[in-house]
Amino acid sequence: MGLGFGVLNSVRPIKQRTFFENVMPYLASPVFATSLKHQVPGSYDIGYIDKRKHTGELVYTSVNNTEGFWGITLSGYQVGNGTTVHMSFDAVADTGTTLAILPDPLVRDYYSKVPGATHHLERVWYVPCNTTLPDLGLVINDNYTVSIPGEYIRYSNPDPKVNNCYGGVQAARNGAVLGSMFLKTQYVVFDYGQLRLGFAAQAKGNETRRLGRSRGLRLGR
Repeated sequence: MGLGFGVLNSVRPIKQRTFFENVMPYLASPVFATSLKHQVPGSYDIGYIDKRKHTGELVYTSVNNTEGFWGITLSGYQVGNGTTVHMSFDAVADTGTTLAILPDPLVRDYYSKVPGATHHLERVWYVPCNTTLPDLGLVINDNYTVSIPGEYIRYSNPDPKVNNCYGGVQAARNGAVLGSMFLKTQYVVFDYGQLRLGFAAQAKGNETRRLGRSRGLRLGR
């Protein structure tokens, strides 16, 4: 969709601006926000923050975009109701990725709490389709936890003849990625102007609103 940073642009011989770089001069604020959903349509807010779609204050963390991505640093994790494990690691927030791709020690710890979880040679984790999975909490700024419900992590069954479902949390090979499985739990603000990401719990009953409002656009300049 063109919501990353222009440094990733590989168009030659003349680089082109991304979608967001093109529309940014016409926006009320250089931000976009996501309200992705589990098994129902979600929404994007371009140029504004819709306070009706989240509860509580937004918690912001700085972004490292040197590689062209929305990179942040997480400070720990929690499996189910267990104690928080302090572990600093970098990850990229990416609306175009489905799964949560996380450091191998974290992933192994998570699946060690899942009876019947199996790890295949290609480094893919599977879980029994009929098992109840623990939630996975990822900690931001040492004091804010994004909790991924276990039902999101039991992802899909590639072979109906076998009671094994693909795990939605997999081990990183070339860097951690926070895909839509993570983003679906939050109202997330991508702030180009201040190079930061904002997180807040989605408001209950927050459904996709009718399109057609141009709240984020400065029309008639």
